[in-house]
Amino acid sequence: MVKPALNSGFVVASIQLLSAIFTSRLVVARPGNTDVIDPKTHMKDPKNIGVMPVPVISQIPILPLLGGVSVSGMELPEEVIEKNPTEFPSPCESKSSKKEYPLPPYDEVMHYLEKGSNVISLPVAWENIQTHILSDDLNKDFMEELEDVIKTITYQGGNVVLELRSSHERIRQVKPDNGAVKNSTLDDQFLDAYTKLWSNLAKSFLVNRRVIFSLASLPDNAMTPARWPKTIQAAVTAVRKTGSKNVILLPSMGNRNLSVRHNTIKTFDKTYHALKDVKNPDNTTFGLVFDLTQNFAPFDHKKHNSTTACPARNTTDYVTPLVKLLKENKRQAFIGRVVSGSHETCLSILKEFLSDIKGAYPHIAGFSMYGGGIRKEDAFGALVKKTNNSTECDSEFEDQPNFNVAKKFFPEKIVKDLDKSPLKPTS
Repeated sequence: MVKPALNSGFVVASIQLLSAIFTSRLVVARPGNTDVIDPKTHMKDPKNIGVMPVPVISQIPILPLLGGVSVSGMELPEEVIEKNPTEFPSPCESKSSKKEYPLPPYDEVMHYLEKGSNVISLPVAWENIQTHILSDDLNKDFMEELEDVIKTITYQGGNVVLELRSSHERIRQVKPDNGAVKNSTLDDQFLDAYTKLWSNLAKSFLVNRRVIFSLASLPDNAMTPARWPKTIQAAVTAVRKTGSKNVILLPSMGNRNLSVRHNTIKTFDKTYHALKDVKNPDNTTFGLVFDLTQNFAPFDHKKHNSTTACPARNTTDYVTPLVKLLKENKRQAFIGRVVSGSHETCLSILKEFLSDIKGAYPHIAGFSMYGGGIRKEDAFGALVKKTNNSTECDSEFEDQPNFNVAKKFFPEKIVKDLDKSPLKPTS
């Protein structure tokens, strides 16, 4: 039996979500009024015409315990698909709609949710979201697809990390030197484009608090402005000015050394001191969470496969200092990218690490495993393989050893709504 197209499933989710939208509550920015009111009543009141809702920042709860998977697909720019048509075939659900953009595999996403994942990270290419970097407009066709994907996941009870990816080619559109030479004019252009992008994205998901904004995935010193903390602060301010109360993930500081860039827990003290003063417009840090990465692979894991051994390490040695720093400063972090193979050496390290992470809640809000949506099933980090019962349009999966370990550390109970988290926010 052919499963419904990804976008078709989203139509139902979209309709059901609308009713949830109108039962949500917003705080209205009107002098002398901080009441929480129903949006329907607000829109009918002539006094509220043109009045933007604003968030009460202190009402943003800390993240619940999360455990899930990063699923590839939407981070692949259209031009990459055109250059490598056989490497990235269009999924079945895209054939009927003839969409130009790759989607995360629907069956695989549903598989992870059924296995207990309560968060799906979606890496998304800036090139797909916005065709021209200096334009204020988002790509309407792509945004419709992205919104459909997110609605489907959140309707199923999951949360979504919207993870911005950007290629060197994208940065060169405003920084021809690729960031190697300091130039205040180019930095200002990048800053303006970047903040406008996040302002527009925040407006698109204003009513869906299950969407978590990851401001940048693995930023690299060679491709980001020299004034990176200023850029992140501007993005946070832009998001909050839309009225958004979505949680925001602050990216780790980049490094040209790949072995360091993919293991930012070790260098978190540098990230913390660089970004600790990034705050909301009301000078608080509610809803601002640090985004970290951990890769257990040998250097450059792309050259290895799922059976490659992992170097020995004691994960407690660097998780303990991380938790100490977070606890002392009443801050929270999320391990947004955990990379592990399925060799026995990798599994033992992964188990120890995830045990430490889960035990560190609420200071560490969980993790997301890299490896969903990988085209090569024997690649290092691949989490599932299709079984022989799979068809072109109906896939069944066999969990790989690394995913079998990871799902044991998924939260026992999904927190259905971030607004209803019983945890009090930190300062």
